[in-house]
Amino acid sequence: ADKREASAKRDWDRQKARLMKQNSQG
Repeated sequence: ADKREASAKRDWDRQKARLMKQNSQG
């Protein structure tokens, strides 16, 4: 579960970064 949680967190971080980048552009 710990490993899975870490993976999900990393995935979320990547998605958040992408969203932030998009927001900055728009």
